[in-house]
Amino acid sequence: MFKKLKEHFKNYTKRDYLMMFYHFFLVVIGNFLLAFGTAAFLVPYDIVTGGISGIAIVLQSVIGGENKIDLYVLILNWVLFFIGLILSLLKVVDQLADLIYLLLLVKNISKLNVLLEHLSLML
Repeated sequence: MFKKLKEHFKNYTKRDYLMMFYHFFLVVIGNFLLAFGTAAFLVPYDIVTGGISGIAIVLQSVIGGENKIDLYVLILNWVLFFIGLILSLLKVVDQLADLIYLLLLVKNISKLNVLLEHLSLML
């Protein structure tokens, strides 16, 4: 695994690494701004938005409790992660079943071609 990873990054230049770091930095800054905006503006005034943070604000007002929004966000993110993981695994299993079906179909079609050749020779 590390061999493939090392091979992938072998041809990267210094500029490529700097761009990768720059994009990583932008993602971290964006997440910080999102968390700050949620904690400073949405949570204190119970403003419900779309997404996980909005669902967490609704859960806090329905269930109650002081400052449990971060716990609700954490739980909802893990639930969605596992739902996505299960769905992706089901898709892989479905694709494997399709592959096996295709292989069996090709095998049976080749047998059918042999049978048709024998029948055409008899006529």
